Amino acid sequence: MDATAPANPYEDTYRQYLQSHQALQPCEALVTQALQETQWEAPDTAQDYRNVAVVALVMAEDADDVQLRNLYLNMALEALQASSDPISAAHRGLLGVELREPKAAQQALSTLLTVAAMDADGAAPGIVYLPPTRPPTLRGDLLQQLLQAESAQQQALLLTVEILRRSPLVFYNNQGLRFLQLAVAHYPQVAQLQLQLGIAMLTHGRIEGMVNLHRAQALTPQNLRHSRAAVYQSLHLAYRPLSATQATYWQQQGLAVAQSDAQSDAQSDAQNDVQSNAAWQWTHRPPDAPITTVPFSGLTLAVEANLRSIVTSVLLAEGTWFEAELALWQQHLEPGMVVIDVGANVGVYTFSAAVQVGSEGQVFAVEPFEGCVRCLEETCRINGLDWVTVCGAAASDRSGTAQLALHGSSELNELVSEPPSGSSGGRATVVCMTLDSLVDDHGLERVDWIKIDAEGHELSVLKGAVSLLRRFKPRILYENVAAGQGANLEVSRWLQQAGYQLYHYQPFVAELAPVAALEETQRSLNLVAMPIL
Repeated sequence: MDATAPANPYEDTYRQYLQSHQALQPCEALVTQALQETQWEAPDTAQDYRNVAVVALVMAEDADDVQLRNLYLNMALEALQASSDPISAAHRGLLGVELREPKAAQQALSTLLTVAAMDADGAAPGIVYLPPTRPPTLRGDLLQQLLQAESAQQQALLLTVEILRRSPLVFYNNQGLRFLQLAVAHYPQVAQLQLQLGIAMLTHGRIEGMVNLHRAQALTPQNLRHSRAAVYQSLHLAYRPLSATQATYWQQQGLAVAQSDAQSDAQSDAQNDVQSNAAWQWTHRPPDAPITTVPFSGLTLAVEANLRSIVTSVLLAEGTWFEAELALWQQHLEPGMVVIDVGANVGVYTFSAAVQVGSEGQVFAVEPFEGCVRCLEETCRINGLDWVTVCGAAASDRSGTAQLALHGSSELNELVSEPPSGSSGGRATVVCMTLDSLVDDHGLERVDWIKIDAEGHELSVLKGAVSLLRRFKPRILYENVAAGQGANLEVSRWLQQAGYQLYHYQPFVAELAPVAALEETQRSLNLVAMPIL
């Protein structure tokens, strides 16, 4: 009998999990031993319980049925509770982050300090589970690093660092940047983490992030075309304010790589990868153009050619948008729906919706900032999205004009009566409109979903949509915590009084959890409001 052949469904499940992320072959001996020594049906040791939990988490991720997913998740949690070793504690913390438990990050930091202070216990490393990562290719690299750790203690340390890396919004705050630096210190050979740290540092105005970008360029495998494109594009954008010569050099290097890939595909009769082609479209634009492009949701998305833009930086660093609610958005939107995206910026939610509702639906992108409006219009042009309507205005409770305070990151632009203290970006006069007037002007007979991200102006948006809400009862995804502000309790109370139930989105189980008390919303970046019918 082949010693590496799976002996039961549990072993087969875990092997398939690693194979799908190209992480089995370098660690096959360790995995085989750990799996074959586990008492699956009658776990007795801490390692048995931990391995049962790991496989249950893989099965939960693979389950299409929500009830089955929760069954496997509860099985995993019970097994982790029965195991007292540091790796099990780290897995519990990892789940806490994925399930958005409020104190998961603080507990992870405490676990990190505890594990770091432990004497080496000599215990061999075992099998581990990692939830999906952004981008997906990162998971395989991290799994290999974890499985090749020298001891169980080192595995626990690496897992805990991963918890911290997932906890904060890295591109928003300095604490998140420190956690990302910690991750790179422990995973120095992972190209994607070097890229993320380099971009995050440059987003925060720290020029030393250039070093990390160059390390990412040296470490990125040749066969990962999308990752290579992101690295070259990041170097091009990073050098633009420093050296036009260097910026042009990296664009030309990117173009040469893209042409080489295209020739390779032609010679091998390989079908062109649409996403790879979209990833290199930026190389055909003028080196100093204000707009660049990135692949997103199967489209070519026009974004600001500036690493100070949060959207540009996040999409280059992670391949998709960081908010878990984007998955909810994609899961709930259906062909033919009508969607309004308020505070569209360059269109992450707009164009995700456009893909989901299709040409039989309609999407309205409401955005006051001229630079973002140009990006929205360019994306529509490139992709032929004639069912997307760009409204160059600010949604509010009245028609007329207003003052828009401009920030270094357009995502933080906000309507104000007076320019905020410390604002260096100036301000612009923009047109205001109500969502009720948008419905009337376009003769809409339905509105299914509204997304609102108005940097503290959400209540005014809702007050200008009273007729719309009463008539169509749309579902609403709204920003609850704006940058530098606390939870938007005023908006939450208003929606409750308007007949809406509030929910948190739990990404790992893909479920909406009801908000029992408004105090629970303090740490939720976004909330979902569903009409009580």
